[in-house]
Amino acid sequence: MAWTEIGTGFIQSLGSGGGTSNNLDTTGMDFIAIAFGYYSGAHTIIASDITDSAGNTLIEATHITTDDGEGATVTFYIQNPTTSTTHHWTIGVSSIFAAIAVRGWSGSTTSPLDQTNAAGSTGNVSGINTGSITTSENNELIVSSCGSDGNTLLCSIIDLNALQIGIVGGQSYALGLSAGVKATAGAINPSWSPDGTRRMSALVASFKGASTPPSGRIFVVAGNGGGLAGPARGLAGYPSV
Repeated sequence: MAWTEIGTGFIQSLGSGGGTSNNLDTTGMDFIAIAFGYYSGAHTIIASDITDSAGNTLIEATHITTDDGEGATVTFYIQNPTTSTTHHWTIGVSSIFAAIAVRGWSGSTTSPLDQTNAAGSTGNVSGINTGSITTSENNELIVSSCGSDGNTLLCSIIDLNALQIGIVGGQSYALGLSAGVKATAGAINPSWSPDGTRRMSALVASFKGASTPPSGRIFVVAGNGGGLAGPARGLAGYPSV
């Protein structure tokens, strides 16, 4: 079974002291990615800070802060989760100004995490790369997230379901989450662009799935070490490169 995204997920501001996310119907998902963009000057978010309404334990994929140690981005995942039609996540930590993004797929394998990389900016920048990873298998799911103290965040991964929220004054940092399936094993180095120049932290993780040909609601992406090529019409009417 190939990677197939289920639904479109959600992204939202949780507020300065954290809070409870929106509900998500996770029925049929066997892999869930959960990203946070937040202020790390008061606290570093770890898996045990987060309560999963269905009782799942989150696993950290990778975590990065900016050079000043204030802005941070982290991505967690759940493989083979207990699912729910009203699945949600709660974090109750003071002064973290967090945003959360969640998406889910079917098609993962046991112990799916393969490669990770991450980068935090030194001062304000006009863009950032996560750092290159080289996937070890064909058809791995690439998940990239980015946090900043700005607004628009655009990723080089071509993804019609990409999630993005700008900074909410006094409430949360900006956050973006993009994903795609890399058809052929090799290098990929996603880039993120903000509005203007901003402090940024970005990361990427790849996850192993089934080796059968892709089908259904997915995005097929090819990497050459420096990003992704332009879109073409692909499987089920979605972009592929």
